[in-house]
Amino acid sequence: VEAVIDELAKINAIAWKNNSNWFQDFQEDDDKDQFMKDMYKEAQGLVKIQPEIFTNILERAKSFFTYETYQQTCYREDKYGFPPGLVHADLWAANIMFARDSNGTLTSELIAIIDWQDVHPGKIHLMSSYHTWARPRVWINETRIGISYA
Repeated sequence: VEAVIDELAKINAIAWKNNSNWFQDFQEDDDKDQFMKDMYKEAQGLVKIQPEIFTNILERAKSFFTYETYQQTCYREDKYGFPPGLVHADLWAANIMFARDSNGTLTSELIAIIDWQDVHPGKIHLMSSYHTWARPRVWINETRIGISYA
């Protein structure tokens, strides 16, 4: 986790140093409400995985799947003397790649953070919180590492 946080800090430091107004170039999604409907539909997939856990959680969280809630995570103005940061928006284990040692064992050496298509200006502390709010269950097969949150 430390390597990921370090890399995200470097990315934001470079963005702030080279152009403190980099976030002005971001366009808002044309269909804001559809995006949140799609996100809720994706979240409903968790109910299919473990209904005894996620049915109640998703029902209670339904009111958060609005464009207004999404906007609270994004901002473009300086706050507390800091410009907005670059928020990945889909930062989880499958989008973080680590090196393997000569035995094929994963190491803590970060190779890449991928899947940046939903990046937006906003509150950078949200990225690290995505790693800590859920209890991951990891599975490994020949092709990739996956995580299920329970």
